Amino acid sequence: EAGKFAVGTGNTRCADCQAGRYQSTGTSQKCDPCPIGRFAAGNGTATCLACVPGRYSNATGATRCELCAPGSYQSQPASSKCLLAVPGEFVGSDGATQASICASGTHSTGHGAVRCDACSAGKFASQPGATNCTKCATGRAQSAVGQSA
Repeated sequence: EAGKFAVGTGNTRCADCQAGRYQSTGTSQKCDPCPIGRFAAGNGTATCLACVPGRYSNATGATRCELCAPGSYQSQPASSKCLLAVPGEFVGSDGATQASICASGTHSTGHGAVRCDACSAGKFASQPGATNCTKCATGRAQSAVGQSA
């Protein structure tokens, strides 16, 4: 029976596979660990489930998938890791399936940003997705923060 394995010689009874392990044929004397990116939450599992987007599993035999942390995301199922937001983007919450682009007047400079920072006075970012803010040209001024022009 799937989700179970034969106990001892003579195969007179079967036992449930433990959480994190599976047995798809029911003809084995052992259960296999779920592969990376998949999990089995309960006992007696015939197949391992794929981690959904926004979650990952980086070890075999997982009993659950972990949420991607703020600053990272994962858009694909059955993933072994989360991807860091690139400069010009951010991820403000856990379990994200995509990064957001910084709005005009803001920027993010490093990988894994959890927010975009407003451009300081005297600087601006005219386009969304800025990785830095540009200083105002000579003879021009900007006294407010977070400006796009």
